[in-house]
Amino acid sequence: MLDFLQAVKQASSTSGIPFLCSRVLASVIRDNLVAAMAALCKESGACDFVDIARLPPDTAQDVLRSAVEGCLRQSPGAPQAP
Repeated sequence: MLDFLQAVKQASSTSGIPFLCSRVLASVIRDNLVAAMAALCKESGACDFVDIARLPPDTAQDVLRSAVEGCLRQSPGAPQAP
């Protein structure tokens, strides 16, 4: 995820694309590394990092929707959520 994010943000043709990082599966990033990964993602240009791996499905959906809308609001020229 981090390599892809950095590649997107380094290319002038794609650097303006809003990028939201997330942990969806708890097995992908250990719990004790989530905060560090979130910080790295934001330092690399992500608009946010959301950890929904251990949330109930309805809560995870709301958190993810809010994060996507927040990223779109931060990005000039990006499509607006309905």
